[in-house]
Formats: sequence, C-alpha cells, structure tokens
Amino acid sequence: MQQPLPPAQLVSLGTVWGNPASDWIQVRGNEVQQSCLKGAAGGGYGAKAAGRLLVFMSLKTARLTLRPQLPADAAAMFAILSDPESMRFWNRPAVIRLAVVEALIREQQAAMADGLCRYWTVICAEDAIGSVDLSMIESGSAELGFLLRRDCWGKGLATEAAAAVIAHGFGRLGLARLAAAVQTGNRAAARVLEKNAFICVQSRAAVLADGQSKTCDFYLRERD
Repeated sequence: MQQPLPPAQLVSLGTVWGNPASDWIQVRGNEVQQSCLKGAAGGGYGAKAAGRLLVFMSLKTARLTLRPQLPADAAAMFAILSDPESMRFWNRPAVIRLAVVEALIREQQAAMADGLCRYWTVICAEDAIGSVDLSMIESGSAELGFLLRRDCWGKGLATEAAAAVIAHGFGRLGLARLAAAVQTGNRAAARVLEKNAFICVQSRAAVLADGQSKTCDFYLRERD
C-alpha cells in the first residue's frame, strides 16, 4: 500500500467542494487501496498532483457552459454555500459570511495556478448556478466533485455538467480513473454518479473534516 500523502493547502467544503470523507480509494488491477489522503484544515479535502494539468478550457453541453472558475464567482457560490439544505450532507454548517467563500476561492485559484486541481463554474442561461471540479490529481487518477444551486436540482443539470468534465478528464486530460465519495444518505449525488457509470466499490464509516464519523459510499469509474 502506498504511503499516505501530506495534506495540500487547499480548503474545500463538502460533498462537492470537498469530499464528505477524509479517505481516498484507488484501484490498481483488482485491488482496492485506501491511501488516507487527509483534508486541509477547515475543509473537506486537499488536492495532490504528480504533475501540472496543462489543459484548462471551457466546456459546453446542450444546456450549459462550464468555464474556468473566476474570483468574481464568489457571490454565486455563496448563494449555495449559505443554504442549509444545500449543506445538509457536507462536513460543516452553512457559510454565513461572503468573506469565507472569497477566501476559499482565492485558495482554489492558487491551487489551480499550481496545477493541483481544476474548478469549472456552471453557467445556465448566463446565470452561474454551480461548480464542477477535478481534484486530488495524481498518477492518472482524480476526484470528481459537483455543486449546484438548490433551485436547479431535479433537472438533470448536475448529471449533464458532470458528464462533460468526465469526458474531458478521460479524453483531453488523459486520466485513467475517477473517484468520488458521498455520504450514504445523499441519494441525489449518488444518482448523478451512477448515471455517469460510476460504481460503488465500498461503503464504510469515515471521519469527516469536522471530526464526525459518517457512513460514506465510495465510487469509481475507469476509462473505457
């Protein structure tokens, strides 16, 4: 089993901007390995890269544009992160100050500049409604995350946005496998993964960044 990697200085928050779990699953052959990547202080997970991702572009789907995250997206993200219902399956309470989200995005921007991760802001009809990201990028693997404003739930938009990033990851970025983790009760997030051909490989208790132990489902998808 590989040695645990040190936490990166990237703050993330919950099921999408930070895993609900502090562990990471990798598949090599038929062996499932747990490398216990710890999240950064105050957040959900860190990002670790073996090398820089050099390709970062806007993506388009039938209904959406996914463009690289900008500092100006803080207000749109705050509308989501301040919503208690949206934060129900995250590892910290709803954010009550815009400054917290502004600081989070500054750290994510710095991590992107270093090639540690990629954050796309999801645009629908010129409205920023969420985020999709690839993080923990190492050795042909990455973690998928997604975040959508509550009034946009139930329309298939998260599935559509995630599908675009998955295709980009396996295609232009040349990744071999993607992983994700959700709290077991978060069936909406699990359905997004399952519709995108992710398979649940393990369910177990995991310690969240706030110290709570929750049962989480770990998903994997390998490149066809």
